[in-house]
Amino acid sequence: ALLKSLEEPRPGNLFVLVSAAPHRVAPTLVSRCQRLRFLPLAETVVEHLLARHSGAPESTRRLAARLAEGNVERALALLEGEALVQRQQQLESLLTAAEHGHAPEIFAAAGELGKERGELGELLQLLRGWYRDVLLVGEGLEAGRLVHADELPRLRHAASQLHRRGALRALRAVDEAEAAVRGNVNGALLLEHLLFNLQAHTDAA
Repeated sequence: ALLKSLEEPRPGNLFVLVSAAPHRVAPTLVSRCQRLRFLPLAETVVEHLLARHSGAPESTRRLAARLAEGNVERALALLEGEALVQRQQQLESLLTAAEHGHAPEIFAAAGELGKERGELGELLQLLRGWYRDVLLVGEGLEAGRLVHADELPRLRHAASQLHRRGALRALRAVDEAEAAVRGNVNGALLLEHLLFNLQAHTDAA
């Protein structure tokens, strides 16, 4: 019945079949369709839509638009309640511990932020975006590319401290933590290991 409807739709009907894995769609369906690639929306478009449908502060909307990577639904989800604001505060705690913390501060930050293991993925994504920005700023690629563009002076300072090698090592450390968080791992121990790693990379740079 579906194949017949696709072959001979009723006047005025238009079917749009959406798949994130088109290779899994039956060839008999694909052969009856015109394939179109839906590209992510531009960041400015997402930000404009958020301004119409969210009362969040402008800086928070901008950050959500950058993190959403063209997906309006994801951007709106990031702005639900105070989730993104809380993540920004948590990111600040992580960066402070990684940049200036001694062992007691690192253990305290890891213990507090590692309580909710289900939220670690989003927090690590923000942290990865931070070190990516540091790397880009260090390479002189600032315009229109930064997730944390509102923190440009601080990014420049971090880039001058870490340099390319330190930023790349920090990114690898965060990537390893993101991979580990998908397994059965203790959140606090994971963050302790990550923060000591990041601090070592900062000192080595």
